[in-house]
Amino acid sequence: MKYTPTTIAEPLTKIDDIEKSMQLTSQELDGSTIVVYKKIDDKKLIYAALRTKEGNYEIGQIGYEGASDYSINTIEVLGQSYIKVTGSIGANFPISDYVSLTTSPPTLLHLELNTIEADVDQDGIKEIVATIGTAAETTIYKMDNNLLLSANLNEIMNANVVTYDTKSNNFQAEVTKGQLSNWKIENNQLHLVP
Repeated sequence: MKYTPTTIAEPLTKIDDIEKSMQLTSQELDGSTIVVYKKIDDKKLIYAALRTKEGNYEIGQIGYEGASDYSINTIEVLGQSYIKVTGSIGANFPISDYVSLTTSPPTLLHLELNTIEADVDQDGIKEIVATIGTAAETTIYKMDNNLLLSANLNEIMNANVVTYDTKSNNFQAEVTKGQLSNWKIENNQLHLVP
């Protein structure tokens, strides 16, 4: 499989106006707190921020009025611990934010995709499996030598649809119109599962 360098994590921007917001909830994780809030001047959008000993940092929009289906968890992926904040900012516009506390300032990997974490290549380190669209487009994100890489399985397989099955750790692909086939990754190669 061919992976290419991709989006890198960006440093979070410090903010100081979170105390003036309308806080909806907060959750403490890894010695820091994720605060979910609405801005005083825009009560229709839902935002998240990270509160640490060093200050408050903007994560970004994670929802809107009528769509408050956000989640906050600590996860292990890409060989380290992240705080994962998910939400949606439109009908088919998911947000997956991965906040790393290992740097100062903290960094954010922002993906506008539905994501799960799984060891798809069976190397002992979980990758990010990201999917978007009705005709599912699936991309794998992994770290290699401190470089974030991605591989779009639809492009690699020339498939209209690619989905990931968490139970079997396989991918289903529509390589031939109307027919699904199962694939797994071993030794950095896609293999057809009989």
